[in-house]
Amino acid sequence: MFFKKYQKIAAALALVVCSGTAAAVGLGFLAETPMAYLNKYDSPALTKAATQVLNEKKDGETSQWSNEGLRNSVRIHADITASETEKTDAQVCRTLHVALTAKGQDQTLKLKLCKAGSENWKVAKS
Repeated sequence: MFFKKYQKIAAALALVVCSGTAAAVGLGFLAETPMAYLNKYDSPALTKAATQVLNEKKDGETSQWSNEGLRNSVRIHADITASETEKTDAQVCRTLHVALTAKGQDQTLKLKLCKAGSENWKVAKS
């Protein structure tokens, strides 16, 4: 149930979690990035933290997340910030910045997400 509720954000945040898949499509250079170290316990927790930022934080407010205690020997830290909120009668859109750090490497993800009413956040279509 949890995964289904946040699957769109999880899919966007976990795009490169499987380094084997990344290598298969010519993205092997991403194998040593912080995203590649996220495991099956980290991804839902990071997704939940990102969703809380989208729902509760003002533009520019940053929340910190770490995977401490989530059964991963690689420590991962994230600064999560929402910005550029756009509200219309139909929906709310926000840009989500996720700055990940693991094993001395930094990686920043930037996603535009939208939701209408009580629907879940979804990656905006370009």
